Amino acid sequence: MDLVTVIIPCFNMQDYIEETILSIMAQTHPLIECIVVDDGSTDKSAEIIHTMAQHFPNISYVSQRNQGPSVARNTGIRNAKGKYIQFLDGDDLLMPDKIKDQMNCFALNIDTDIVYSEYLCFNDGQRSETWTYSRVELQTDPLTDFASNWEKDLSIPIHCYLFRKQCFEQWGMFDETMTLSNEDWALQLNFALNGATYRFLPGQSSLYRVRHNSRCKIPQNMFKDKMKMLWRFSMDKRVPLKVRSIFARRIAESYRLRIQNSLSTIRSILR
Repeated sequence: MDLVTVIIPCFNMQDYIEETILSIMAQTHPLIECIVVDDGSTDKSAEIIHTMAQHFPNISYVSQRNQGPSVARNTGIRNAKGKYIQFLDGDDLLMPDKIKDQMNCFALNIDTDIVYSEYLCFNDGQRSETWTYSRVELQTDPLTDFASNWEKDLSIPIHCYLFRKQCFEQWGMFDETMTLSNEDWALQLNFALNGATYRFLPGQSSLYRVRHNSRCKIPQNMFKDKMKMLWRFSMDKRVPLKVRSIFARRIAESYRLRIQNSLSTIRSILR
């Protein structure tokens, strides 16, 4: 049995963090450490985490000033003792067998770097309302699929994956300049570019809570980091030319949609 480190970035999650941590403590894999990185919370999150750490000795608490999820996750990676890394946002949940099943998959596929599974969305205000946004299983080579189809017909939340820690040691961690959104997309593009091997394990292993007041839903925030990332990969000479052309098309599409939305807003104001 290998130790798995679960990293939870937490920013003002007092209403959710206890349930999130309990979903880790309920995992059937026997060797787990849970690192909760408090990213400058101003609510009662720290108090709740400390209370839970008194009951569960495998919970560690790390505090830092607010710097966003990329920095918080990287802080967790640097403190991780496990050979495998599981990420979980402070309001999402894992199914009890999630880590055990994916660790068994690693044991049967020793050449695999990343195992990932399906997920289920649920409405924060109405738990019986569940859905999925799109497909999860990668269909072509990972780099092309991530470049072409992310946000279109492909969506894999970060907690669907279980990573070997060596992925981050060899290929780098989250881009800390991306403080608002799309940092997980950038991470997968980087790993795929470096030849990471992905293994899909069917079954809904995690729950994604949809909160309509989440800051990542603010369009201008999402657009800023998305364009930063697309431009970077479109200019990276390590990326095959055909994939760079995909990024160039997506840049053009994004600007066109941005202009269309702005014009629609102006028209609605002038009516």
